[in-house]
Amino acid sequence: MDVSDARRFRWPPWVFSQSRRVSLSHGHVCLDGGKLRRWRIVRGLSVDALAALTGGRVPARQLYEYEAGRRRCDPARFAALCRVLGVTGPQLSAVPLELAGLAEWRHWAGLTADQAAERLGMSSWSLLRVERTGRLPRQVTREGFLAAAAGLYACSPGQARAALARTSHPRQTY
Repeated sequence: MDVSDARRFRWPPWVFSQSRRVSLSHGHVCLDGGKLRRWRIVRGLSVDALAALTGGRVPARQLYEYEAGRRRCDPARFAALCRVLGVTGPQLSAVPLELAGLAEWRHWAGLTADQAAERLGMSSWSLLRVERTGRLPRQVTREGFLAAAAGLYACSPGQARAALARTSHPRQTY
């Protein structure tokens, strides 16, 4: 995917930029502000009401900035918005389900790299490397990792396998 694909799909060019990959790996969800606004309106909520339903987790000012595309969302706030609106992560994300990598699935689950790595029994560095390159640590089997990731990220093993396959240089071990 590159900028020409962004034009074809009518997504902003930053969705496919290399810097986006790096920033998303470090805890920012690619939230679609237009989708957030539409789901809020469909649910009949004002910005203040949505902020109140998140229990103060997402202030109204941040919601305005998310909807305008001026601010990135962290995974915990993204998960809180999904819960309150009663939608799944892909329904609020700017990344379509069929293009989602492991980092997007992790973010949709509301987890940072540190949180997910701890639950998967590996270092944050190893998890980020798996998300970027598809290379698993020697002591981790492919099927074991996919089963654990699918359970943690609330996706099917097939979706986890497809997400791992979308990395730039998939390999078994390093």
